[in-house]
Amino acid sequence: MLANLAAQFPHVQIVSLEHDTHWFEDTKNQLPAPLPSNFHLHHTPLTHIQLQSPQRDADAGDAHTQQWYDYFPRTQPLCELLLVDGPPGSSSSFARLPAPYMIPMATGGCVVIDDYERDEEQAIVRRWLADLGLELMDIVEFNTTLAVLRKPRWAGLEVKWRRLKN
Repeated sequence: MLANLAAQFPHVQIVSLEHDTHWFEDTKNQLPAPLPSNFHLHHTPLTHIQLQSPQRDADAGDAHTQQWYDYFPRTQPLCELLLVDGPPGSSSSFARLPAPYMIPMATGGCVVIDDYERDEEQAIVRRWLADLGLELMDIVEFNTTLAVLRKPRWAGLEVKWRRLKN
């Protein structure tokens, strides 16, 4: 679906990360030929990272040491739409927490997280709201439950202001 979207919108860059070799090969085999030049599928094993999140609470755990995709491009444009459907929960607690910390978001950009019906994903979203100033825009039922968040214009300033006031 995303490769077809890339073909329709050649100015949009789409990057898909897959850590599991089986799923990577399966996905690669399903892609259309020729593959649009603006669609990029990467096999990126998980690696240990350290989050620089100032927030520590019982709700979202002390989840500063995480596993995340071994994908660190030299230059990375600001992301306008981030679909978070991994890593799987079996890889670590709060496995999806690093997504908007590791992938810089554009002002007005959206984050969609899958499996929002789970307690852990709800805790992750609460952490993003507090840490990053994201706004919860909608909850959508679509096979599973999706939470849709947006980075407002003053997100970083609002978070810093809240910390100064406290």
